[in-house]
Order: sequence, then structure tokens, then C-alpha cells
Amino acid sequence: SKVPPSNTPKAAMEAEDAVVVDGPRVEVRHRRLNSLFGIIPWKSRVTERLYDERSVAVKSILFSPDRPSTITQYVEPRVLSDHINLANLFWVAFFGWWVSLGRLVSSAWSFLLYMGLRKKRLLLFAERELRLARYFFFPFNKYVHLPRKQVMLSTRATDGEGEQHRAPATDDAATEVVALLAHDRSSPHHHVDYLFMIGAIVPAFLHAVAMVATWLFVLTIPASKLNLHGVLFSFDRRVTLDVSRGLPQADEETVLFVPSAGNHFYYKYSLRGVNIIVANLFAFVLASIILGFVMSKDWLAAHAGLIFFMCTVSIFPLAYCIGMSISSIAAQSTFGVGAVLNASFGSIIELILYYQLLREERGATVKSSLVGTVLGTMLLMPGLAMIFSGLRYKERRFNRAAAGVSAALLLAALVGIFLPTILFRTYGSYDMQCTHCTNLQQNVTADPNRSLECLQCTYEQPDPADDPFYRDKVQPLSVVCSVILPLTYLIGLWFTLRTHAKEIDAGASEADGDNGHDVLMSRSVGLSLLCGCTVLFTLISETLVTVLEPALKNIGLSEQTAGLTLLALVPNSAEFLNAVQFALQGNISLALEIGCAAAVQVCTRRSLRALGAFTRVPRVRCPT
Repeated sequence: SKVPPSNTPKAAMEAEDAVVVDGPRVEVRHRRLNSLFGIIPWKSRVTERLYDERSVAVKSILFSPDRPSTITQYVEPRVLSDHINLANLFWVAFFGWWVSLGRLVSSAWSFLLYMGLRKKRLLLFAERELRLARYFFFPFNKYVHLPRKQVMLSTRATDGEGEQHRAPATDDAATEVVALLAHDRSSPHHHVDYLFMIGAIVPAFLHAVAMVATWLFVLTIPASKLNLHGVLFSFDRRVTLDVSRGLPQADEETVLFVPSAGNHFYYKYSLRGVNIIVANLFAFVLASIILGFVMSKDWLAAHAGLIFFMCTVSIFPLAYCIGMSISSIAAQSTFGVGAVLNASFGSIIELILYYQLLREERGATVKSSLVGTVLGTMLLMPGLAMIFSGLRYKERRFNRAAAGVSAALLLAALVGIFLPTILFRTYGSYDMQCTHCTNLQQNVTADPNRSLECLQCTYEQPDPADDPFYRDKVQPLSVVCSVILPLTYLIGLWFTLRTHAKEIDAGASEADGDNGHDVLMSRSVGLSLLCGCTVLFTLISETLVTVLEPALKNIGLSEQTAGLTLLALVPNSAEFLNAVQFALQGNISLALEIGCAAAVQVCTRRSLRALGAFTRVPRVRCPT
């Protein structure tokens, strides 16, 4: 009997390498890519975890202030009942009193307008702002809601198709509520509302300032959500908002309820897969770009230390988002696309930085940074992974086949990157350079006709561009290595993708459970984020290179030392974080693979010589 076409090896391979868009298959593809040689594993998920699979701690930070059911269901009862805590007192001391003061200003403005125009709606606005002032001073164990009559009548007014329900004529209060509700929804351009909104600018501004401050503090994000609704309330035209104590009731339409001003689990909060701490670091990115292009070079040189620190911190969120976007796009594309993205954009931060340094004729800094990157990814990153893994686990197992492939290709890459240097140092030309001795005592003899001459001589290699051996032997070898190393990288990818995929995947975890749900970042969003972060770092790198020399002079570091440490480790900080996270979760194989894949990518970046050719640097003493 013939094998069905769909079960042939070729068909299975094509199906495996097809583009996927649904959540479960994307997460499986993501795990599969993490096990491949040459592709830097990414710890974070690319799909959203199912809500029921989240821990109680994570559920407690995913509530929405205008959906109290999400709060009362997942927030611990202790938090709901204990409204006198450190976070709430922090809110009152640093934010609540002046936010409430802004509401009082808005209330006074509305009352003054009422005294002049005698419009009852302005008086209702003043009363509403007074209630909100009391609420925002200490908003805990309270909630904002619509009046019950308004909820009942607004429901009746919107029920049915084409039917109009009227309140009983005898209920004057209910009729007034319905009239106010209809006015709220149907008269967006009423002059009374515009007059009120002039005074609402003050509380809106104060709420916005408090929202940004509490958001950057991370642990007080509930207070930031509270202030966001405060900004919206400032221009809300509903005049019948009530404030009640206790927990929201089922028969009331709750508009705002926050159980506490802070939660220590908010360091786990994320925005479409980007951790909140990383997202907040984009403030340094924005500040670095603005200062770098607005301020003069003299000002930047005078504040070089501060600008250098800001640019260095800015590298981490950009590198993190680039890695996440690459992982997300690769998981939703074919394996070939994923390999190409990792090969081209996996070290884009380093490539841009090295290009800017070469433009400024700082080849020694590039050379030391390359050495530091190789040492950091080969030694420091696996060492940290082993240490953190050993702190939690006594013994861990890893895939020997995958580790063997990575080690073999890494060894070949190291030989290729250092062979031209070793050859030049061994067989290249050397010149003797002699200088007169310093502090030589003259007239050491009594005879004035005799003198002593002292010379200090050292052997130094001439500039490679002036050495015939370098031009005839080493430079062609360096070009050959520049071609062979990327080929070895492609051979390793073909080995893990096609010829020995089963052996490499023997230890890969592709369990059917916990396969994820919706994709956190679509391919279009991931591509936009990848391009955007690349452009942003290109802008930052110019400022970073400009202030590098004065900043290092201020802190007493040489450029070689900075390249060996800061410029080598900071661009790879996201990989270090991923390696430690994998190790803490017991996946030591992927933790070690991160360092190996990053080192191989650095070693195969011999195209830096081509970058040097396009820059106006005629002589860079960096033969490798």
C-alpha cells in the first residue's frame, strides 16, 4: 500500500515549516526554535497564558478598576478588608491631598459659574466634584457608581428595538434623572459643559502628573489606573455620579473601584509581553534622544557622565524589545525566516554601535568590545547560569547532541576569528624602536672626555597596512575566514533544521498543555517594533559615541577597559537575563545555548571589516 501523501517525510517537513498564526501552534514553534543551534533562545512567551492557568498573585494585578467583578473574584479578601496599609497611606501623603485639592478647585469653579448663570446643571457639577474630592483623598473601601434610579431608567430607555419607555409622571426626581441622562448623551456641544471643562483642566493635569509618577514607581500601578479614570472623570459629562462605602453591589453600575494603592506583585505586570520595568526604561530612551539632538556639543561634554549613563541604560529596553520581536516573528513564520532574522538582527545593537565607533576612528575600542563580548557570552553567561541553577537544583540534565553541535561550531568560529591574528603576531614584521633613557646620571666618571649613553629598545609591529606580509598573506586569509564563518553558521542551521532534527529535538519540550492562547504580538506589530527600536538605537548610538571620551575621562576609565566591560556586556544584558531565567526554571540546556549562540554570532560578524571600508578610517589596527 502506498503511503498517503500527507504522511511522507517531505510533506511532514513542509507542514512543519509552514507559517502559523494560531496561538497554540505558535507557542510550540517558539519552543522548537529555542532548541535550534544558532538561534538565541528567548525566555518569555510569545502567546498569552490562559487566564485560568495564571497564579492567584498574577490574577490580582490584572483587574480593571471599572470591572469590580475581576477584583472581588481574584483579589485576596485580606486586601479588600484591610484598607489601612502602607500603600494607601503613601497615596494620601504624596498624592491624595493635592489631587483632592484640584477637585475642590473644579467644584469652586462650577459653583461660581452657577452663581452667575443660574444653571442647575452647573450646581450638579459642583456637587459631583465635591464628592469626587472626598473620594480621591482616600479612595479605598469606597466605589463610584451611577445612582440606582439612573441605572434602572437607563436600562429601560435602551431596552427593545424602536420602543420608547417613559418614567411615571408622578416621579419628578426620576424624570429629572432621565432628562439629565438624555442631556448627557445627546448634547455634546452644550455651552455649559464647555464652561465647566475650563475648570476641569486643573484636576485633569494633577491626575495626569500623579498617573505618570505612580506608573513609573511600578508597585503603585493601581494608583496609576485610579488617576487615569480621574483624568477621564474631569471631562465626563455625567453629573449624577455617587460615592458609597464598602464593596460594589451587584444591583449597581460601578464606575470605579480600587482596593489598594499598591501591590508588590506588580513587577510581574506586562504590556503585550513587555515587562513593566523594561517598558518604563523607555523614558531614558526618549530623554537620551531629546538631549542628544537638542543640546549643543559643549553642553553634552559638560554633562557627559549623565548622558553616558542614560544612553547605556537605554540599550537594555531596546535590546529586550528587539529580541522579543525577533522571537515573536520567528515563531509565526517559517524556520528559515526565523534563522535569517536571528542571523541578521540578533546582534544588530552591537553592529550599529561598532559602526559608529569605527566612524569616529576608535578601532581599539571595537576590538576590546569584541573580545569582551566573546568572553562574556562564552564564560560569564554560562557561569552565571550554572550558579543560579545550582542554587535551586542539585542536578540538571541537558541534550548532549545539541550541546555537541554548538560546541563544535563555536570552536570553529573561534579558530576562524583568531587565526589571522595569531599568524600576523607570529610571522609578521617587527621593528626595533629605541629611545634614550630617562633620569640618566651624567658625568659618572671623572674624565670629562668620556660619557655614558643609554637606549631603551623594544620590538613593535608596524601598522598592518604597511606590512607586506599582512597584505600578501594575512589579509587574504582574513577575507577567506570572513566568508567561511557565515557558511559554518548556515551549515549548523541546516544540520539542526533538516539533517539531524530528531536528535537535536530529543530534549526539546513540546508538551501539549500550556500551549498559550492569543499571540501577544502579531507579525506586523513585531516588525514595526523591531524596525522602531533599531532606528531609536541608531539615534542613541550617535550621542553615546559623542560623549564616550569625556565621560570615560571623568570616571577614570580607558576606552579599552570600557569596551571590554560596559560596551561588551550592556548590549547583551537581555541575553544574560534570559539565561538566568532559564537556569532558575531548570532548563540549563537553553541557558547554556544562549551564551553559545551569542558567541557564535559575534564570531561570525567578520563583516565588520566591510564596515570599516565604508567608514573614513584608513588604518584600524584590528586585523581580526
